[in-house]
Amino acid sequence: CPFHCTFCHNIHGKKFRAHSAARVLSELKALQDRFGFREIEIIDDIFNWDRRRTAEIMNGLVGGGLGLKLYLANGVRADILDREMIDLFARAGVVFMSAGIETASPERQEATKKHVDIRKVKALLDYAVEKRIFTHALFIIGFHGETAPEVVRTLLFACGLKAHTALFNFACAYRGSELGDNLRDRTLLVDPGNDMSSAMSSLNFVNCSPL
Repeated sequence: CPFHCTFCHNIHGKKFRAHSAARVLSELKALQDRFGFREIEIIDDIFNWDRRRTAEIMNGLVGGGLGLKLYLANGVRADILDREMIDLFARAGVVFMSAGIETASPERQEATKKHVDIRKVKALLDYAVEKRIFTHALFIIGFHGETAPEVVRTLLFACGLKAHTALFNFACAYRGSELGDNLRDRTLLVDPGNDMSSAMSSLNFVNCSPL
């Protein structure tokens, strides 16, 4: 993923590296021919970053007649989608997609460097639902400095979406992330014995919520 959200890891670097559309289509066909797969989950951090490549893959699926069902489980960057691409998703067999929104607070969007266009995201996710794509919205609450009204704003935004489901994670400042490095001396280590967030991730991170 080429974005620089403060809460995210830097394990793989911040350069988008991708196989060509031709290779992806070849591998999808091989999975179907050799193993009979009919449903395939794609775990790219940001599958739709390169619009031309994304369109080539989708058009190849439409033209190839593979009849696969695709799940974009790890997510798309929703505010760089458009209706034309969502239409193409639907024709190509995308039946599920996740989108990381994180927060509806402009202040937290700025502070975390997520920079998602909230209004655009809502319109596009609602349209994806209309196109019969199961849509899953991802949020984070408990950012350092976040206020109760900001949390409520995010909750109300989630309730206003047509998305089928939503997941709310606790903000955690992982060591090695910008957020974790900035808060290292001001936060407590998460105690696996009393913090449920430890069940959702690996060890060695710190809780950044002041609450």
